[in-house]
Amino acid sequence: MQDIKKSHSTSRSKATQRDIASRVEQYEKRSYLLNKKDEEGEDESNNTPIKIDRLSGRDNFFRRKTDVNYRDPRTIYIRKKPSKGTMAFVIFLIAVIVYIVLATYVFNSVTISFTPKHKEITNLSNKTFIFSQEKTPNSVFYKLATTTLSESKSLPMSLTKKVESKASGKITIYNNYDNNEQKLIKNTRFSTSDSKIYRISDSVVVPGKKGDTAGTVEVVAVADSYGSNYNIDPTDFVIPGFKGGDKYKGFYAKSTEKMAGGASGNMPIVSDSDLNSAKDELSLMLDKKIKDQLKKEDHAGYFNIADSIQVIFEDNERDLKSGASSNYTVKAIGYMMIVDKKSLAKNMIAMDKDYHGEEVRVDDISKLHFSLKDTTHLDKDTQADVLVEGSTTIIWDINKEDLAKKLLGKSSNDFRSVLGDEDAIDKATPEFSSVWISTFPNKLSSIKFVEELSNK
Repeated sequence: MQDIKKSHSTSRSKATQRDIASRVEQYEKRSYLLNKKDEEGEDESNNTPIKIDRLSGRDNFFRRKTDVNYRDPRTIYIRKKPSKGTMAFVIFLIAVIVYIVLATYVFNSVTISFTPKHKEITNLSNKTFIFSQEKTPNSVFYKLATTTLSESKSLPMSLTKKVESKASGKITIYNNYDNNEQKLIKNTRFSTSDSKIYRISDSVVVPGKKGDTAGTVEVVAVADSYGSNYNIDPTDFVIPGFKGGDKYKGFYAKSTEKMAGGASGNMPIVSDSDLNSAKDELSLMLDKKIKDQLKKEDHAGYFNIADSIQVIFEDNERDLKSGASSNYTVKAIGYMMIVDKKSLAKNMIAMDKDYHGEEVRVDDISKLHFSLKDTTHLDKDTQADVLVEGSTTIIWDINKEDLAKKLLGKSSNDFRSVLGDEDAIDKATPEFSSVWISTFPNKLSSIKFVEELSNK
């Protein structure tokens, strides 16, 4: 009985010794690993835990019966740092996914390269078109650009001469009588309230009134006699020839500037040589300034015909020759055609059998040359015959915005059927921003058009 007890006591003593030895070994192992961790400077929070378990069989037995997430204080956990290759692959994979999402749903776009319907116009020569300031089907519409500049120069009165000259100036004749034109013959008299008589030098036709607006025409009137007393300020005129009839009150005239140039007697005047020199100098200067200024005109949908520029000069030569002034003044008025691009294109292609009134344009207007007849006066005429020469291309226009609206959200398989309604397109090819995309964007700004011509 004593032997059994002794044996049992000895067995317990040996188990205790083994348990103590195991704990000592665990403690030494933990100390070694902690020291190694401090030396390498590793961040424990970023490592993968590795479990080193030296628990006794009894402890392992009971642990299997507890929560697997329980961390025994006698167990050492070491976090293992992931490799650089693994991290790079994960980052790359995320970047690819983000790119695909953005390219498909955010930055999806399409570029449509198309060839419009077009017609070559070659070797155009001796072809005259009617250009008009009124929009009519058979004429090219144009607007008139104008600009006015003045220059002056003081000249010496180096001569004394007997002068006999008549005053003259512009007057505006009004027809406030009826809507019929009225012709006034050369030398028709116009009288001021103090009975000074002026006559027109040429016959003129006064337009009829339109509604409540009187018809008007501007002419030059010349004093009936010599003398400076006819150099009068702006005033009103009546037509003595209509006195006693219904037209007397319906026809009248007004001047907007002073009558000038009237003189009689010996007067100091400017010499012809000085006057002619000043004329050449100021007219050349103004001509260049006027043309430079008109060429800068820029109107959307229009183009300038620089060769159409006409400059008209007005001066006070009569004042200098009559001795009324020594200051020579020149006023230059420039005129230039500004032509509607679409109107020109429609008239150039109007006789073509393939044209049915669609919107068209001229590809390169710089390849065309325009010439006005010498008899054309832009300051008076509202219509002119213009000779057009050269070669160019007439292009059918497409409404890009309307076409883009029809394509919004459509499948690429529907492209041909949508395009079938566009007669102005010969061929077209869509190119999507990404090869896997086959649906048109839902934003108009993401649909671009690129025009391509085979002759370019």
